[in-house]
Amino acid sequence: MNLTSDIVKSAGIHTYMGGHAIDAFTDYAVRNKYQHLVIVADDNTYNVIGNRVERALQKNSIKPHTLVLHGNGDPINAGARSVLDVLIALEAGTEVVVAVGSGTITDIVRFVSHRTRLPFISIPTAASVDAYSSITTSIMVEEVKRSLQAKQPKAIFVSIDTLRKAPQTMTAAGFGDMLAKYTAIADWKLAHLLVGEPYDDSIVQSIKTALQQCIDNVKGIGTHSKQDIQLLMEGLFVSGICMAAAKNSRPAAGSEHSLAHFWEMTHPENGKPVALHGARTGVATGVISGIYEQLRSLSYQEVERWVQAAALPQISEETAGIQNVFGESGPQINDSRFSFLGMSQTDFQQLKKNILINWDEIVAIASEVPSRERIVSLLHQAKGASDPLEIGIAEEQVSQALRWSSYLRDRFTVLELNQILKLID
Repeated sequence: MNLTSDIVKSAGIHTYMGGHAIDAFTDYAVRNKYQHLVIVADDNTYNVIGNRVERALQKNSIKPHTLVLHGNGDPINAGARSVLDVLIALEAGTEVVVAVGSGTITDIVRFVSHRTRLPFISIPTAASVDAYSSITTSIMVEEVKRSLQAKQPKAIFVSIDTLRKAPQTMTAAGFGDMLAKYTAIADWKLAHLLVGEPYDDSIVQSIKTALQQCIDNVKGIGTHSKQDIQLLMEGLFVSGICMAAAKNSRPAAGSEHSLAHFWEMTHPENGKPVALHGARTGVATGVISGIYEQLRSLSYQEVERWVQAAALPQISEETAGIQNVFGESGPQINDSRFSFLGMSQTDFQQLKKNILINWDEIVAIASEVPSRERIVSLLHQAKGASDPLEIGIAEEQVSQALRWSSYLRDRFTVLELNQILKLID
């Protein structure tokens, strides 16, 4: 199965992947008679390929307006300041916005593109994230990481040579983002089974195929093999397209992403290099796989005792805890009423019944998630981080994330079961 030709083309995204991406992009711009383009890059991505994209357009009598976002030594943040900078750069008559970069640049441009109804084109600089073909974007809103509606690119032009020259940490982050599909899919199945959330098995089968493609080629991904880097990028594209098909990020992001966002929000690295999104999600996938291991080890009798003893958390205690953990972001998170804050006593009692009635199926879902040892092994083969300490996260911060990160998203996951069944404290 050729994932790029079959799935990406079916999504209506013009895609080029090969050794002449800049030429292919320039030809595309000429064919579409673009004259007013805005290129968005950061200091690194402009030097890697953005300046060559700019010159190639100029040679074809197209004069783009280029915006280079500066982090002043720090990574660019997908937040209000960067969004405003891009909006200001959009002069009257702008026809298309070109995102030259990886996850953060793409998230910023995708969000602006959606709000301005302008098309955007993606020129990725690393196989580090599944954002390129997605319709959602992660934006920091008042210090809270939010998944917001955005749009897919009109076209994607991938230089395989550029991807291969990216730091291995970025490629390993992309592999970590793919591994997250194990726990994301299991969480989606649990939500469908226990709270009746809509579920689409055809989407799951597509993303599982893409995931297996990456697993089968992890050693080549770890050594930056040309063929295997392309396979990883195809898998990341398919993940984004599956999110578009589901109209949300459910197929690709679950409890592991909640942990990753929690760590980003609450534990700044204090001058240390910031761990990439995919590195955090890969590590978090290992943590969550440990919960699924615990879950499938329980007997029905143990589950019955825990479920019967479980009570809906007191709103006053939860809101106080959220305020303490999240600080200034606490009021916004409390107002969102996610997870147990938005659950009635009737809903909670029905959830408890559903857990007992469907226990065998819950165990079957948990059995589809690899062991934590297996996840760690795969991350090692991709030469990525596998332990929270490797990305600056202490044991206490893991415990905090398991307890409180479910309040960041309106999404039922194994984190709610963890709290009811006391799987991992």
